[in-house]
Amino acid sequence: MDGVEALRKRIQDETESAAQGLLSSANQERYAILTEARREAERITAENAARSERLAKEQAIQRQAESRMASKREILQAKQDVLLGTMAAVGKALKAYTPEQRRALYAAWLQKAGAADQSIVISKTDQVWMPAFLEEAYPKLKVDAETGDFAGGFILGDGRTWQDYRFEAVLAQDEKRWLSMAAGILFPENSEGSTADAE
Repeated sequence: MDGVEALRKRIQDETESAAQGLLSSANQERYAILTEARREAERITAENAARSERLAKEQAIQRQAESRMASKREILQAKQDVLLGTMAAVGKALKAYTPEQRRALYAAWLQKAGAADQSIVISKTDQVWMPAFLEEAYPKLKVDAETGDFAGGFILGDGRTWQDYRFEAVLAQDEKRWLSMAAGILFPENSEGSTADAE
């Protein structure tokens, strides 16, 4: 083998060796990149799974809280309906009072109001019996010629000062107290909360 041929053989061998080295290095680098990419993909998958689990837990807690709130709202609405129904029943019962029951009630209200010589407006409903009652019990009261268009009770006036004892006015003025009383009777387990809710 002459020198040129030996040189060519050596260059070829070295080229093949360098190519093998480059291929081996490229394979190792490719393996390292693939391994790192696989690790990164696993990390991202794990993070996504943890995030999804956390989000699912948060959504479950939120759904439970919303369900509890909806349940509380339904209970509160039911209690308010019962209380308002009770107040309506009280108003209806007042309107159904007999003249004897009204007489006793009005006597208590007139005493509470300190009735003496004021003017008084009575309702059309009570005009049959009330003037005679007032003449007997409160002769100094001046019964107004005009009757009031209200279900029951009276309006007591002294100049510009008026005391409103009409049924609807008395119920409206004391509504908070009546609701509190009704809540205590109807819902004794937590009457304070029921009263606050009803307000």
